[in-house]
Order: sequence, then structure tokens, then C-alpha cells
Amino acid sequence: MRQPLSGTFDLIFRPGGVDAEPGERAITEDETEIGYYEQSGLLLEDAVREQVLLTLPGRTLCREDCKGLCPHCGINRNLATCECVEKPVDPRLSVLAGIAVGHKA
Repeated sequence: MRQPLSGTFDLIFRPGGVDAEPGERAITEDETEIGYYEQSGLLLEDAVREQVLLTLPGRTLCREDCKGLCPHCGINRNLATCECVEKPVDPRLSVLAGIAVGHKA
């Protein structure tokens, strides 16, 4: 399935070791966009792949009212009804129910 993508991103590349400091330190959000290169040059394949993956939706549905696949038997719930028994959700986890993309609590 084709998925159209669009977006922009900025990456800054600096020579390897230029920011090296002894010990550990916290970095800012802007510093997460810095890549480092060695004398052999830049390899952009990994940076571009990462940006494409970050642009993709969390999940892709066949259509808006998609019922999905049964997580137990794998049957396509749009085409058939499975006989799997849904286990009750631990009530302590119920606060997480609204986090899923497209889920309406």
C-alpha cells in the first residue's frame, strides 16, 4: 500500500568529537538533531530512513471504520467474526485506553 508523505526536517552535521566532553551531560531538544561525521564523509541513508519512519502514521487502516485483525487468531474482523473470548482489561490499566490512535474512550 502506498502512503504519501510530506514534511520537513533539519539536521546539523558536525565533525565527530568536536562536542566531546568528559562525563555525562544532558542535551537539549535542539541537540538531538545534530549528527556527527568522520573524515570518510556523511552517510545520509540512516538519517533519511529515520525521518521517513518518524513521518509515517502510527498505524495504517484499510478504511476509517476498519475493525482490524483479531489479536488472538488473526482473523480479519471486517470479513468474519471469530470465536475468541476477549479477556477483561485490568481496571488499573483502563486509564491507558484513550491513548491508542483513533480510539474513542
